Amino acid sequence: MGRPVKSKLLLLGALLFLALPAPPSSAARSFPTVEALVTDIPDVLSDIDEERLTQALEDLKAFNSMPGVIVIAESTDEWDFIEYAHDLFGYLRREGFVDQTGFLIYISTEDIKMAFEVGNDLKRAGVLDEEEIRDIRQRLGAALAEGAYFDGINGALSKLRKLTGASELDDAKRERGNWMMLAGLIILIGVLYMNLARKRRQLREGGQ
Repeated sequence: MGRPVKSKLLLLGALLFLALPAPPSSAARSFPTVEALVTDIPDVLSDIDEERLTQALEDLKAFNSMPGVIVIAESTDEWDFIEYAHDLFGYLRREGFVDQTGFLIYISTEDIKMAFEVGNDLKRAGVLDEEEIRDIRQRLGAALAEGAYFDGINGALSKLRKLTGASELDDAKRERGNWMMLAGLIILIGVLYMNLARKRRQLREGGQ
């Protein structure tokens, strides 16, 4: 494949990227007020257990730079549970609680459901594969079904510590930076190409 063809494909990719519709706004959703690493609205955790989980989250972040948040709510109301947890993760990311190398454990006590949301960098770089994520979800779900909130969450955090290391997280962040640079370069090339085409068209029209 020649360079002109590759350039056109890159340009097409950039234009398609820019033309993608923006994701639907989740502003209408009512998210729990999150002011700490552990938010337990229905008070299913004792104060001591909440402190222990907060310390476990802080230790995990110090160990491998993986920011995590735990949110326990009473109900998700009428929203689809999985979509709600996904949007809550996005909201927490925008608020600076997590990033694309972070995670969210979201539990709804009335719905009797839990979600384990993981940042895209962890999956894209292979730090956590789908089987490992599924195993964490299943173990946590089984513990919560027995009402063992602390044991289940603490077990999930311990599993994450065993599966991840600081070097893997650094690689994931570095890979994300490379992709962002490539995307920025493609967009820049597309903009320059369109500006050049517009100037050529203006010159042709001026010469007529």
